[in-house]
Formats: sequence, structure tokens, C-alpha cells
Amino acid sequence: MHGETSCPMKEDFIMVDAQHACSNCSIPMVSGNRWVCNQCENFQICDRCYEVELKREEKERHPIDQRESHTLYPIEINDVPVDTKDIDDILESEFFNTRTFHNLTAPAFVTTCNICDLDIETGQGWRCEVCPKYDVCKSCYQKDGGIDHPHKLTNHPSMADCDAENKESRQLRELKLRKMLDLLVHVPRCRSAHCQYPDCRKIKELFRHGMQCKTRAAGGCVRCRKMWYLLQLHAHACKESRCRVPRCRDLKEHSRGSQQQSDSRRRAAITGMMRQ
Repeated sequence: MHGETSCPMKEDFIMVDAQHACSNCSIPMVSGNRWVCNQCENFQICDRCYEVELKREEKERHPIDQRESHTLYPIEINDVPVDTKDIDDILESEFFNTRTFHNLTAPAFVTTCNICDLDIETGQGWRCEVCPKYDVCKSCYQKDGGIDHPHKLTNHPSMADCDAENKESRQLRELKLRKMLDLLVHVPRCRSAHCQYPDCRKIKELFRHGMQCKTRAAGGCVRCRKMWYLLQLHAHACKESRCRVPRCRDLKEHSRGSQQQSDSRRRAAITGMMRQ
């Protein structure tokens, strides 16, 4: 259904041909070799992870869930251009004013109010500290003495507050977040009790806590909320159809359904405006 809708508009899309990403560390491979499995279609690792693979015991090598090991063979990466300077003119578009590509922690799309379904301007909304993706606009928050919601709502930071944030601390936080997201991909494949990756054991303990916790994120458990936050960030960027990160597929389907509902509301609103 979505394909039929978007096909007539394909000439208006911006197409991006991304580089191959390592299946272990998720870092794009732009030089050296990418090591491809002769049996697993979607498995490929970078030179660094291949060196780590060679140092592992036979039972811990790819694939870790099968008895027979698979052969990895190198493919030289020579299709990345040396000069990536864009010679085309820069075109201004209001469509991208709300999109942020340089900050992983910034929302990629406009937030929608859960009460009135209208878009929330930056700094003009309130967000639940417990429920994922529960946001309300300023109008609904102030209407009739406030929102009848069981959890605390905090105000969205304004654009001025975001710009005033210390650049160095933001970069350190983003770097730490990237490492945590890389570990989410690594942990389901790791079977080593003495893994060389830092914080691997912490993520494993976080997963075990999530399976055993009785309070859960909805009940206010801080560790569960942290785990769900990382899983949602991973699922938002993950392109693997057979991703082994826990709940990745469920979160993708939930996000896809929410996006389809949002797109349907937008199309209906535009159709109504065109008919007037």
C-alpha cells in the first residue's frame, strides 16, 4: 500500500546510497576490506572485527549458534570516491527545517501531540518521563487544569536552550551513546565470559534485569527505562531484516504503524485543505 502511494512521487525523493556497515560494530566500511560470509547473506565485518574474530576460540566464532564454522573471505573496498565535494547548488527547502542530521539525540521528525494529533513546535510541548513517545502540546497541557496522566510530564527544551548546551559535553554524550548502541548489536552474538569490549557485561546484565524485573519501565524502573530507550534508538536506525537485538522487530513494526497513522492524518489534512 505504501509502495503504491509513493511510487508516483519517486522522482521527488532524495536517494542516498549508503556504504556497507559492519555487522558487529555497525561502523560504515569505507577502506580496507570487508569480510563476507560464504553462507550468511547479510553478514559482513570490517578488518578490525575480523582480527578480533581470529583471536576467539573456535566455538565462539561466526556463526556462534551453529556447530560448523563458516568461511570469511575479503572483498576490497575500492568504490568509495576520494573527493566527496558536492558540486551542485544548495537548494533551500522548508521541508528539512525540522530535520536534524548532526545530533543523534535530537528528534528526527516533528513530535505530534497524543491528545489533539497536531504537531508540537520546539519548546512548546510536554513529555512523559515514563511512557515512551507520550507527548502533549502546550494548549492541551494547559486546558481544563492540566492533563489527566498518571506520570510526571516535563517541558521540552526550547531551541535556545538546545543551542546553549555545551558543545563538548554534547559530543561526549553522543560518543557514549554510539558505543552503547554498538554494544547492543555485539551482545546478542557474544558468548565470551571475558569479552574484550568495554561494558559488554553491563549490557548483558541490563538485558537479564529486563527479563526478571517486576516493576518494568511503566512502573518507574530506571534500569528498564534506560534499556527501552537504547532499544528504541537502535530500532529507529536498524536496517537489518534479521536483527538479533531483543525486541528490535517489534519496535520496528510499532514505529511503522505509528508512522503510517501519522501519514494518513497528514494526507487527510492536506486533502481537506485542497478541497476548500
